[in-house]
Amino acid sequence: QHNPGQWSSSDFTQIPTTFPARPNTFQEDQEKDSLRREIEKLRQEKQEQQRTIEHLKANIRNQRYFTAFAISHWKFAEYGKCILLSYSNSFLELTGLSDQLVKSPTFRCSDLYPHYLSSKVIRIIDLIYSGQIQSFVYRAHIAHPKGDISVFCACRVQYCNNTPTYIYVCMQDYDPRSSSNGDLPFFEPVLVKLNSPVLVA
Repeated sequence: QHNPGQWSSSDFTQIPTTFPARPNTFQEDQEKDSLRREIEKLRQEKQEQQRTIEHLKANIRNQRYFTAFAISHWKFAEYGKCILLSYSNSFLELTGLSDQLVKSPTFRCSDLYPHYLSSKVIRIIDLIYSGQIQSFVYRAHIAHPKGDISVFCACRVQYCNNTPTYIYVCMQDYDPRSSSNGDLPFFEPVLVKLNSPVLVA
């Protein structure tokens, strides 16, 4: 017991003399910025992966679409003679030709058609060598091993120095009974698109 007017240490609440360290806010901000950058990087990588997936899906859809057509790419070697550069599997299926035959160095586009139609084929060649045609379609006879077949051909010509150099051909079975174009004549070009005129100063 202490005297009135006197105080002892037991009358006071002890206050700690040490305090917890103040947080390093600068370091925290750096860590937060680093996390934000990492999150943004992951988000961009995910978006890029998604774009890649969509691109691959589109390629697959295109391949499925175009495999239904017999596509071939030819180079003009001389007047009326074309060398086959590339082709789809559907090209072999439609024409009935073997892979070995079309890869032969002697194989030419004229080998696709019956010889008795050579004079009509020449009309198509003359049209191409006029230098005025960009694209056209026509109905053709193909000399299939099991018998001649009727096909619908869509062609696009590429020129070098105003000379036809390459031609892309897309062929499909043609049945006039089910086609909206009806019974088209053979080797008569339709839907002809002309080259843009060259303006001379």
